[in-house]
Amino acid sequence: MTGPIPAELGQLTQRGTLYEEERYETLNVLYLHSNQLTGPIPTELSQLTNLETLNLSGNELTGTIPTELSQLILLRRLHLYDNQLTGTIPAELSQRLWGQSCPALFNGRFCDDDNTGHESHIETIAGWGITQGCSRGDRHLYCPDASITRRQMAAFLHRAVTHKTGTEPTATDPPALADVAEGATLPYIQWAVAAGVMQAPE
Repeated sequence: MTGPIPAELGQLTQRGTLYEEERYETLNVLYLHSNQLTGPIPTELSQLTNLETLNLSGNELTGTIPTELSQLILLRRLHLYDNQLTGTIPAELSQRLWGQSCPALFNGRFCDDDNTGHESHIETIAGWGITQGCSRGDRHLYCPDASITRRQMAAFLHRAVTHKTGTEPTATDPPALADVAEGATLPYIQWAVAAGVMQAPE
């Protein structure tokens, strides 16, 4: 889709009946991401008082983030990255959504990697599927200060090889690892041990 976000979306606030029998509620989720929308974020969106998720990422929106969005007291997920927005997220809105973990206005997939000096690299490996970040409540974070486990490192290496070769590597003779429980990352560790990237304890 192209053009500005219609201000009339802010009018979707009425409850009523559909076909005289089915109830419908006011809008609580609005996804407009990955388009070519331009112009500012309409202040009228603040009238959607039941809105819980607003995703406007991946567009060409400009201007500042309206302070009126702070009126969306039920909002729990706000995605604005990959636009051309300037300024800061209104303090009240930022505090409610992210506490003190995120900068006022962030770009990219993760809200806690800005100003680290490595954001472009992080975005690259995230785009390749090598890292998926972590989640804390409703926040999607990179968690750069968290320790990396052996399972995570094996998954990173496995995904990197998959991206590089276009083929998902597997262990032809998966080793038995007594110290690794069954789980989604076990095949990654088995592959890494079989490939000599990691060593199993004696």
